[in-house]
Amino acid sequence: IKTALSLPRGSLILPAFDMAFADEKSDELWQDIEEGHPQATFKKLLGELEAHPSSVQIWPHLNATTPEQKAREDLAHLFMLPAAHTARWNGLDELNTQPALKGVKRYDCATAQEEAMLIAVLMREALEDTDKVTALITPDRNLAIRVRSLCKRWDIALDDSAGQALSETALGSYLRLCAQYLTKNLKPAAFLALLKHDFAHGGKFACRSKPQTSYDQALHLLEKDILRGPPPAGGFEGLYARFHDKTKQASERKHVSKPSDTTLDFLKHLEEIFSPALELFTSGTHPFEVLMKAHLTLAEALATNTNRNGEDVLWSGETGNKAAGFFAGLREYSEYFPPLNGEDYCSICEELMSAITIRPKYGTHPRLMILGQLEARLLQADRIILAGLNEGTWPPDARHDPWMSRPMREKFGLPLPERAITLAAHDFVQGFCGKEVFLTRAQRLDGTPSVPARWLERLETCLNSLEIDTSHLYDGPHLTYVRQMDLPHDVTPAPRPKPTPPLSSRPQKLSVTWIEKWMKDPYTIYAGKILNLRALDPLEQNMDAAQNGIILHETLEKFNTHYPGKLPDTKQSVDEFITIAKETIEDHSNDLAQWYFWQSRLVRLAEFYIEHEINWREEGAQFNAGEIEGEITLADGLQNPFTLTARIDRIDRLHNNHYALIDYKSGGVYSKSKMISGELPQLPLEALILEHSGFGNIKDPKSGYIGYWKLTGAKKTGEIIAIDDPDQMDEIIARTKSGIQNLVQVFEDEKTPYLALPDLDNVPRFNDFEHLERVKEWATLGDNDSEQEAA
Repeated sequence: IKTALSLPRGSLILPAFDMAFADEKSDELWQDIEEGHPQATFKKLLGELEAHPSSVQIWPHLNATTPEQKAREDLAHLFMLPAAHTARWNGLDELNTQPALKGVKRYDCATAQEEAMLIAVLMREALEDTDKVTALITPDRNLAIRVRSLCKRWDIALDDSAGQALSETALGSYLRLCAQYLTKNLKPAAFLALLKHDFAHGGKFACRSKPQTSYDQALHLLEKDILRGPPPAGGFEGLYARFHDKTKQASERKHVSKPSDTTLDFLKHLEEIFSPALELFTSGTHPFEVLMKAHLTLAEALATNTNRNGEDVLWSGETGNKAAGFFAGLREYSEYFPPLNGEDYCSICEELMSAITIRPKYGTHPRLMILGQLEARLLQADRIILAGLNEGTWPPDARHDPWMSRPMREKFGLPLPERAITLAAHDFVQGFCGKEVFLTRAQRLDGTPSVPARWLERLETCLNSLEIDTSHLYDGPHLTYVRQMDLPHDVTPAPRPKPTPPLSSRPQKLSVTWIEKWMKDPYTIYAGKILNLRALDPLEQNMDAAQNGIILHETLEKFNTHYPGKLPDTKQSVDEFITIAKETIEDHSNDLAQWYFWQSRLVRLAEFYIEHEINWREEGAQFNAGEIEGEITLADGLQNPFTLTARIDRIDRLHNNHYALIDYKSGGVYSKSKMISGELPQLPLEALILEHSGFGNIKDPKSGYIGYWKLTGAKKTGEIIAIDDPDQMDEIIARTKSGIQNLVQVFEDEKTPYLALPDLDNVPRFNDFEHLERVKEWATLGDNDSEQEAA
């Protein structure tokens, strides 16, 4: 720069230099400028040139400054004063704020999405003026992407100066997923993300069992039959094992559906496509070119290189050509990479793809643009939107240097961390001095409260110190537009569901476990038994209460079947119980988290159960049968016979020849009072089935005991909740029989609705159909009271 200035016609142009500092009266202000001030860079530059600010002149060919522009520049100079001089704000009357604030609006939006929608509305509105050029200036790339996406609702394609990284395009995400899934060895979530991608079409899939089955239909069956629920073991071996396990379960249990033969055909087809690459990516290290060839071969095979319209998809078009050139360049330099494993290859590809920028050559709107801070210094616009004005975004946080302290950086002549804040302040002031300016921010980012940018706070504080009403800064209509855009004209809350299906569709057979649901939420019967709806298991399902319950039941059944009579000594029984439990856990899951959950409580659980079991059997109870099924048919006073079924965990014969009905529980809240009152009807109903000879070959059935044996292994290891009074049992069974008959009789009337949650104070512990019932739309106290009276 010094050399350029020494030339005969040499000049130095300082963009957005604050000419207020050219006055010699401002020398004290100039000397107090520090990093973080918009003019700090100019101060350092002029100091190196040994030049005074008064030597800076206005460019002679500029148009004359309008009064509004001059007032705006004066305001920017004022609220950006160095901290030592902010006392000038008090009592200052020389500033004409009316023209200074004309055309300036500030919007504090609730969320980042609302801010993006507001900006989209501002840009769409600007198009009504055929000569107006609008620029969104923001360092927040996520916000820019949101705005670009939202403008598509009006078919507006925005010119984004930053472009789009290859890794963020649809093709880039497909190529990334192809590599990532290989490193995760067919984990269901990654597997489905790849198979459901728009570029994935399954190769030339032809179903052997049903030739007309499409790729999408086969994928749906694969997801439903195998991929949902606890994650299978890795690789295709794990998927095949899950298929055969589900097939076996379907043959043993009525409520488990058998996997489709189409699923097996689809698995074999996918194995042919994936296996070559999968073996490479999960076994040691390989040359980079070998991994890349396997990766791209898989991508092409899965996509079949054509879309559903028969058009080339992978390597055509602007993005395809860029991607093809990228991988061709990588191949040229592949010999310089050391041997890599799959994860390292995936990381390298993703990092390098993110550095490739895709910019559309045509098709974007000529009067709308998204600019970063650097590009905004070079372009002019009629409407300027300064967005993302929060601390940490604009300005960015001052970075911490782990290698050099501040004095060291200063000694080496390196810029201080606040240099980025200085540049951000300069860009803000330059944008603020535009003709029409909108300042926007989000009050919450990712659910966390945000802090307004320091310049917004300075502007607010400065105006308040000058006793200037700032309300007109916030009175723009655009935020109201945004909040009204997608609101319906008329909102009618959904009423409480009251389906009344015909009698022919109503169930005439239910398990005792459904009776409590029927009492607390009749809609559950409608959705689950009449519409036959089932909740889908989540992908890669973590350990849950249902799984724990299954493991506990199977462990107890195996142990009791192995020792139907007198138990060995306590230590041997505990050791045997733990061994059986470990085998059961391994059969159900290869998830280490599940094993750790049980390992921490298994010994306590075993000791509690064995001690209770030894005492139970010594007092005369004899283990009679493990899990068995039973049923009875009710006909008295009913239009049609109703069948009640049960699968009981355990039936023991007591010393008085009565029988004990036992239900194992791994959690939940149970009490004698709820069994007596009928709120927990499962065991009383099973006792009713027993006394009516509904459980097979049990002779002289008489219930003398019903009990929940709750075994958790937690701090409170176990609990026994039981009723063993014969007289009380007779009374409970009689009341239960009358209650179930009345319940069935009421729903034999076609006018009786399957009401959703009749009593909101007594709801099921789990409810798979709450979203269908739309509880939050109608569940008010008044509605609840009126519905209870009607029920």
